[in-house]
Amino acid sequence: MLRVATSLSVEPYNYTDASMQPAGSDVDTAKLLAQDLGVKLELVSTTVPARLPTLQSGKADLVISVLAITPERKEAIDFSTPYSVNSNVLIAPKAVSIASYADLGFGLITSS
Repeated sequence: MLRVATSLSVEPYNYTDASMQPAGSDVDTAKLLAQDLGVKLELVSTTVPARLPTLQSGKADLVISVLAITPERKEAIDFSTPYSVNSNVLIAPKAVSIASYADLGFGLITSS
C-alpha cells in the first residue's frame, strides 16, 4: 500500500471531479507511481498547510502536491526531482512603480 498525501484544492494539479472522485495531474502521478511499484494506492486528502505534518506524522508515505522547495523544508524533508515547474509573475499597469517587495505593500515578504 502506498499512502500519498495531496490537497484536493489546487486545480489543475488536484481536485474533486464532478463524480466526487479525486482527479488532476498529481492524482494521476500518484496512480502511475503505485502502478509502477505494483501496490495499491491510498490517497490521503489533506489541506495545503497540513501536507508536511501529514507526512512527518507517518499518516502518508509521501506527498505529491504543489510544494515549493525552500531551505527550511529541505532541512525537514527529502524532495524528488521536480516533475513540474511554475513561474510566478507580477503584472501591473506601466504607471505602477515597483522597485522592491516593499512597494507591493505585503508586510510579510522580505527579499533574500
